[in-house]
Amino acid sequence: MNVIDLLDMADAVLVADAEDLLQHLDLPNTLAA
Repeated sequence: MNVIDLLDMADAVLVADAEDLLQHLDLPNTLAA
């Protein structure tokens, strides 16, 4: 386990949380490209 692995894990968790919040709030996905 190195720093890059930890950053990747943290990034994945943040993205998952953001998507989860958008779904729970029933808002349009404004982050979509």
